[in-house]
Amino acid sequence: MTVRVRFAPSPTGDIHLGNIRIALFNYLFARQKGGKIILRIEDTDAERNIEGASHKIESDLKWLGVAIDEGPFFQSERTKLYDEKLFKLIEHQKVYRCFCTSAELDLKRKKYLALKKPPRYDRTCFVFSDDVIKQKIEAKLPFIWRLQLNHDAMVEIDGMARGKTAFELKNFSDVALTRSDGSFTFMFVNFVDDWLMGITHVIRGEDHLTNSALQAALFDAFSVPLPTFWHLPFLCDAKGKKLSKREPGFALDDLRTQGFLPQAICNYLAILTGTHAQEVQSLQELVQNFDFENLHGTGSIRYDNDKLRWLNHQWIERIAQSELVERVRPYLEKAYPQSTKLSDEKLGLLVSKIKSDLETLGDIATALKFYFVEPELDDAAINAETRAEISGILDRYKEQLGDPEVFVKSVQHTAKQEALKAREVWGYVRYRLTGSFDGPSVRDLIEMLGAQETRRRLGL
Repeated sequence: MTVRVRFAPSPTGDIHLGNIRIALFNYLFARQKGGKIILRIEDTDAERNIEGASHKIESDLKWLGVAIDEGPFFQSERTKLYDEKLFKLIEHQKVYRCFCTSAELDLKRKKYLALKKPPRYDRTCFVFSDDVIKQKIEAKLPFIWRLQLNHDAMVEIDGMARGKTAFELKNFSDVALTRSDGSFTFMFVNFVDDWLMGITHVIRGEDHLTNSALQAALFDAFSVPLPTFWHLPFLCDAKGKKLSKREPGFALDDLRTQGFLPQAICNYLAILTGTHAQEVQSLQELVQNFDFENLHGTGSIRYDNDKLRWLNHQWIERIAQSELVERVRPYLEKAYPQSTKLSDEKLGLLVSKIKSDLETLGDIATALKFYFVEPELDDAAINAETRAEISGILDRYKEQLGDPEVFVKSVQHTAKQEALKAREVWGYVRYRLTGSFDGPSVRDLIEMLGAQETRRRLGL
């Protein structure tokens, strides 16, 4: 059997961490098993679709490094296939017309809830005679098609993490296959596409677990083997509450704007599931190492932004300097337009000296502010008694600034002879150069600023 999985988002908004996680695990599973991943756009709900969203999904996946093997396929272009399969169900009398309005269905639902029973469609329309149905059709009353479930039956789905899960169909309403406007529902088109596309494994969110029972009923109606499922646990906040797609920083665009690397995002979402001896792993390493045989069936996973930032820092340290330069440049140019004049070589030098301080790419603007904006100094922050002595020593060796290593050693030697503390000397120098007592080493600062600018800022 050739493994075939699918990522099937709706073009109704930007993709977020939940979507990315589903796409990622489908990708990792397909690659590890030598299979294929298919991109399917679920765009049958025309009212909710956003123009251009499907193309955005494709570009986002490409940015993340999640390569698609087939597609995209658009469900809006596959209506003929859905019509054919619905006709088969009509032909075999496995479906019936339901003329109930939304208001009537809502009233029935409230009635069941008041009786403390699970809301389930009461099959009002199932018992209509042919004459009654004919009258309603002639009156042009809107209707939907429902699959008649066998309420005496039980369906069983096979899950990669949970094992086998059984559902009693008496707890479910007859499945709505169409909407009143004639379009098809998520439930029906998903089943048809999974069947016709030969999907062997359905990897999706925990919120679709109960849907699996109804899709199993559809597979059974056509005597088609059911795929294996893996329903991923919910992503929750620190308090265990399910993260909303509207949560700040949850959308991919938010994370990208903040300066999170695609490698870090994928890495983080992958290691959330299970225990990993090696936490920092590339997509290729995850394909090789991820253990799909021992999955956890827990119902929630805690999202930890601090851990994501830590991993992002690890990847900033790990990626090639040329890639890092390319990725930080937009953030730097937005903050300091004059940075457009920097060559890749010069920017590479600057980045190499401060990348250990970066958790996100956006931190580059703060880390290099001193380079583009001369600091405003407060002389009161420097010990007045030692300031003149230190300045005198620096002035003595200013001609050596062209070689930072020689300059530092000379100043260090003389300061020691004059009983000045190294912390005071270098704190003074760093403060004059950057406006802060902390930061890169003095050697690095001289190399970054250059001898002439260093001399000017030190007042030599």
